[in-house]
Amino acid sequence: ILIVVVRLNPIPFFRKYVPNLKNTFLKGSAVAAIPLNMRICRRQLGVPKSICSFSIPLGATINMDGNCMCLTIISLFFVRISGIAFGMNEMVVLMLLVVILSLGAPIAPGTLILCLVTLMSQIGIDISMISMVIGINFILEMLLGMVNSVGDAIVALLVARREETLDLDVYRRI
Repeated sequence: ILIVVVRLNPIPFFRKYVPNLKNTFLKGSAVAAIPLNMRICRRQLGVPKSICSFSIPLGATINMDGNCMCLTIISLFFVRISGIAFGMNEMVVLMLLVVILSLGAPIAPGTLILCLVTLMSQIGIDISMISMVIGINFILEMLLGMVNSVGDAIVALLVARREETLDLDVYRRI
């Protein structure tokens, strides 16, 4: 997205964004990392405060890229090992459910398990299989928080670039 849509070199982004990745991973939540995410976007990536203060908190609450990916992967894994026939109609239903669940997921630790229970009951998977995920849930949520946090920052960059308010000198400075 940075290269194709925003038309920026991703190397400065990731060099400057590593502290927030560490912060988000250790806190296990993109919401807990909002202050540092906004500071890095403003001061080191050149995104104006007006865009950061709107897009990053909004993205942290409804832009759950990591949850979508994780819910889909885990559900398809459970479908596969359960031997359930899963055609195109079921795939569309799964896609819609994952998007709705990720948009409506509460912002708290352990919500991935709640979303998985809901999703699994809707697509006909035995809920007891969730025990395979519970042991690694906290690590998964730490990784998902990182994905969500990066997505929020990239959207802020995209909006700033489209509005022609991105300070490219600040972004390119290493």
